[in-house]
Amino acid sequence: MNALTYFAAQSPITDPGDNSHLFADLPNTVPEMCAVLQGICLDHEVIYKYPIANERLLETNLRYVNKILAQIIALDEQPLTDTRAPQNRFLGSSSHFVNLLVSMARYREIPARKRVGFATYFTEGNPGYHHTHDIIEYWDEDAGCWRQADPILDELAMEANGIAFDPCDLPKDAFLPAGKVWQDCRTGKSNPELYRNEDTAGLEVIKNNLILDLASMNKHELLNWDRFGWMDRKMEEFCDEEWEILDRLAGLLQDGDEALGTLHTLYTQEGGLQVPRVIACNSPVISPHKVDLTK
Repeated sequence: MNALTYFAAQSPITDPGDNSHLFADLPNTVPEMCAVLQGICLDHEVIYKYPIANERLLETNLRYVNKILAQIIALDEQPLTDTRAPQNRFLGSSSHFVNLLVSMARYREIPARKRVGFATYFTEGNPGYHHTHDIIEYWDEDAGCWRQADPILDELAMEANGIAFDPCDLPKDAFLPAGKVWQDCRTGKSNPELYRNEDTAGLEVIKNNLILDLASMNKHELLNWDRFGWMDRKMEEFCDEEWEILDRLAGLLQDGDEALGTLHTLYTQEGGLQVPRVIACNSPVISPHKVDLTK
């Protein structure tokens, strides 16, 4: 399987559908697209800074880029390349920022994919901990390599966290992929209690990110609070064979593009790792609920 061809094509989630015309005036590079994105989206965690009704937090439950674009235009009809006032921007999490940027890049036939893991650079609230986070990997044709970008890092977020690096070219170990974290914790190189998702920490959080990263590598770019299959199970419920599968998965996610075909095979063969038609959503803004991904 050719990874560049595979990740240059839209998935059902990133496909802009009948709103694809909104991308017609997009710039041609990912850093420029990132700047456009930050003018149309707002991190939902900073809603308190602006005159935005709490009811609009429901926007964070949208998954499909086509529907997100419809909401963006409903809030403000001007072209996407025009910066909106903060109160007129779509409210999203890192998952939404990444899915939109992946969609934009793929529209321009730039191979791009969402990766799930942990950011080391968010220090507000819980310094010393690494927080569940999504970033984008995009193909740099000139350099012949994948680069990592974090589109949710605007100037305010960078200033608040003392970040001095280029958010569209993350330095090594700024973002820790779930596979590497799993391996480091399993071998005793790292403490699983340092890895958090909201108020939860430990190996179960890492396991869930591992499964979400596998889903993304199979172009099921879910929200980082979605749950399905083995994500609903406690670590003590896994048998030795299942632990071995998780260990193998972590290794494959670290093996680069040559492992993509094997990752697809593992995904299709192990039911607990597959994204089903109906998933659970543990959204931070409304009560846990079920979501039918076909609707």
